[in-house]
Amino acid sequence: MTFLCTRARAQLAELTKLSAESRDNVKFLTTLERHFKNVTSGPLQGILDTLPPMMNALRMVWIISRHYSDDQRMGNLFQRIAREIGDRVESAVDMRQLFRMQPQDAVELVRTCKSVLEHWYMTYMQVRRSLAPRCSSCSGTVRVGVGGKGGGAGGATAC
Repeated sequence: MTFLCTRARAQLAELTKLSAESRDNVKFLTTLERHFKNVTSGPLQGILDTLPPMMNALRMVWIISRHYSDDQRMGNLFQRIAREIGDRVESAVDMRQLFRMQPQDAVELVRTCKSVLEHWYMTYMQVRRSLAPRCSSCSGTVRVGVGGKGGGAGGATAC
């Protein structure tokens, strides 16, 4: 009987810990929700405007959160963001539509897409540099790029 009580207490302690972590995650991810919505469904120009405040918010989450202070977890979150941005750019540059557009409109769209990708990379690298002393797995290398079909933008590591 005491074995069952001890085991139940241990499981209750673990559930309490996981519940607190879950509440923290909801709190932190809720602060990022509007940024994520802009990235997933806003105009490409809106992504440009969203990146600096989103990256600042992500930096704060990395510093404050118990769950997302882990390099692997934060790296996974950055990968998802990079993939979504890459997918958004890839879907905006539909070759069939691009060649049907007025030339100046097509050039402007491609420039905007290029700007979004470059701005993502620059803001990512700024945050990475600001967190380098804090990151335990910073090796001085990073892979953030745009993949092909199904790959999206990916390969982002936390640091």
